[in-house]
Amino acid sequence: MRKNLVLLACAALLLPLSLFAQTDPWSQADEIVNNIKKVNFPDRQVSIVDFGAVANNPLELAHDAINLAILDMNQKGGGTVVVPADTFYTGPITLKSNVRLHFQDGAVLRFTTEAEYYFPAVPTRWEGVDCNNTHPLIYAYGETNIALTGKGVLDAQGAPDRWWHIQARERKSTPEKLAPRLQLLRWGEEQLPLHQRTFTPDNYMRPQFVNFYRCNTALIEDVTLLNSPFWVIHPLFCDDLIVRGVTVRNHGPNGDGCDPESCKNVLIEDCVFDTGDDCIAIKSGRNAD
Repeated sequence: MRKNLVLLACAALLLPLSLFAQTDPWSQADEIVNNIKKVNFPDRQVSIVDFGAVANNPLELAHDAINLAILDMNQKGGGTVVVPADTFYTGPITLKSNVRLHFQDGAVLRFTTEAEYYFPAVPTRWEGVDCNNTHPLIYAYGETNIALTGKGVLDAQGAPDRWWHIQARERKSTPEKLAPRLQLLRWGEEQLPLHQRTFTPDNYMRPQFVNFYRCNTALIEDVTLLNSPFWVIHPLFCDDLIVRGVTVRNHGPNGDGCDPESCKNVLIEDCVFDTGDDCIAIKSGRNAD
């Protein structure tokens, strides 16, 4: 009788282990990785210099040239837009389907900290709440087969007196105006339509560095991202995304390294995250959003 009780107890202990083995998510990792669709681009390529980008001049912002090169490549069926080994100053960049933005070794892209360049506002999500906010420094909405690659350095130029100081204003109300973050949370709780959740140059929150929104088949590889105003890499409602070999250095407030939100089939590997906040945080919106 005692022997039977011991065997029964052992069986009871082994049962949860067996169930755990069947439900262990790591057992699905290889299948998820193998099922991620990979980017693929035609051999065609152009340099941003061919479209008027001027190096080493803070007064000559290159975003018009970069965006024109990206749009031209998109309309021709896709390919690679090259940022050569030099320093360029820029405003916000918008990626389009079937285009890779590639940074040669030695390429540096410095983003302006003048907020006026990041308007009009675009659809995004800020701390889990849908809204129209400042244009992310690099943005794509509803695109397929896109990439940021290469050994270049992308510097958002965030600092205590540039971008980061806005955090205090985001949370401080005045008798005339509700703090932007509190306003956003109220919009979310009231479930206002998206077009009514729009920030302006007079009342806004910090932009994200890289925000791919409702994109499919994307790659971010080898680039170095510095001094973001807010979250650094924020894929939102994306499928089939790889973030590989990326270096993030960001000690500003809310400087999360990579926050996939409401995404599916995502691989993050061989990256370095040196941040003052989360390195990687998997998110799924806030409350009803």
